[in-house]
Amino acid sequence: MHGSGVWSSILKVVHQMHEKNIVNYSSMRKRIGNGRNTRFWSDVWVGDQTLKERFPRVFALERIKDCSIADRWCDDNWNWNWIRNMHTEGRTGHQFSDLLCVLEGIDWSENEDV
Repeated sequence: MHGSGVWSSILKVVHQMHEKNIVNYSSMRKRIGNGRNTRFWSDVWVGDQTLKERFPRVFALERIKDCSIADRWCDDNWNWNWIRNMHTEGRTGHQFSDLLCVLEGIDWSENEDV
C-alpha cells in the first residue's frame, strides 16, 4: 500500500500540517475554553509544548508567571506585564517576535471553524 487511496491522502495532509506546525483551532479551543483557567505560559494550548519552554527568555521577564490566557488577552489585545522593559533587540527580542508570530495566527472569534 504505497501512496494511493483516501487514507494515504489523509496521512500526507496530517504529516504536512505537523511539519508546518499548523494548529488545529477546534481542538485548541476545546482545550482552552474561555482562557480563564488555562495558564498562558505553563499549559500546552498552542503547539506541542508550553510557551515558557519555547520562549524561556520572554518568560523570564513575565511578572506573573502563573497568569491565564484571559489575563494576557484583554479587549482584543495582548496585555503584557513585564518585570522590566521589553527590548526588541537581541535574543530576547527575537523570541518575543517569534511569540507574537505564533499568537498572531490565533483566531479568538466564537465563529465556527471553516
